[in-house]
Amino acid sequence: MKISILTLFPEMFSIFEHSIIGRARENKLVDLSLLNIRDYTLNKHKKLAKELSKEENLIFLCGHYEGIDERVYKHIDMEISLGDFVLTGGEMAAIPVIDSILRLIPGVLGKEESFMEESFYNGLLEYPQYTRPEDFEGDKVPEVLLSGHHENIRKWRRFKSLEVTKKKRPDLYKNIILTKEDIKILKNNKDE
Repeated sequence: MKISILTLFPEMFSIFEHSIIGRARENKLVDLSLLNIRDYTLNKHKKLAKELSKEENLIFLCGHYEGIDERVYKHIDMEISLGDFVLTGGEMAAIPVIDSILRLIPGVLGKEESFMEESFYNGLLEYPQYTRPEDFEGDKVPEVLLSGHHENIRKWRRFKSLEVTKKKRPDLYKNIILTKEDIKILKNNKDE
């Protein structure tokens, strides 16, 4: 199997150089291709995580192969599952959980607003993101985002978050309590 990973931080995937996956790569059973997306740019230069980010100390016990010794469970306060699938080890599951917690600690991202608009923070998926160039092979950044009108941009982002959540995660959308402004934004954009 060949998997290509496009990322700004290919070194973060060095975990795949070890243990079972590392051996599978050595035996040519798996081909992981890591591509630093900066090499291809013009410019080189209601989550559980919220609660856990307020803790002073956390300990993650990463099971491997068959799991952990049953006798240890009496010392465990909480088990976290990422979903209904099996991984080669608990380390792989711990990485996204720890990352989601650490980014909520004040100062880690630089400013609090960085995480407050992101997916799931307010129960919605995040609005679409755009970078340079403004026109990529005829696919253009929406005009409202280029307007400089902050209020219109905020409303567009809210509408898109509501729209994307309704389309991709109806289970989340049905639990959203729409504000008066949300209802007005949805009504004003119903033709989009």
